[in-house]
Amino acid sequence: MLKTLGYSVVEGGVKHDDGVRLKYYRDNKMIASQGMTYPELLLIKAEANARLNQLGQALSDLNMLRKYRYSGANTDLQNGGAFSQDQLLEEILKERRREMQLGTYQRTFDIKRLALDKGKPWSKTQVIHTIGNKSYKADVISKFFTLQINNPTILANQAGIYSPIAIHIYLLD
Repeated sequence: MLKTLGYSVVEGGVKHDDGVRLKYYRDNKMIASQGMTYPELLLIKAEANARLNQLGQALSDLNMLRKYRYSGANTDLQNGGAFSQDQLLEEILKERRREMQLGTYQRTFDIKRLALDKGKPWSKTQVIHTIGNKSYKADVISKFFTLQINNPTILANQAGIYSPIAIHIYLLD
């Protein structure tokens, strides 16, 4: 179990505060699609707007998240209005990395999808973890980052929709 701050906001002079909550992130009843949080939705919207080069809207969404995440009088991204598309997108992805680090499997999916943005500073082709003097490496586009779905499951897809991920995995078998 991990301690995490609950919902806390002041509206109309009244403070609503859940205090410190305990979250059990390894619960065997927890499933991969546990729903989306408001911060996650803001980050998805901000990333989409940044990728569509709608930088004002992307910055507005990012600053909305930062308003509730950080304390102080000015929580807006400093000089955010002067950022290029790539600079703003990188800041959004940094916030996403901080937001999604615990509680979901989304970070693994992010590493895989962002590897396709070749040449960008946020794109990783390899993950390296060092423990003591030993380093462990894995290529992002490899079997270590592949969701294994067996062929009968793919073929039994009742909707008849074959996602690119499923087709990619199907072709690897």
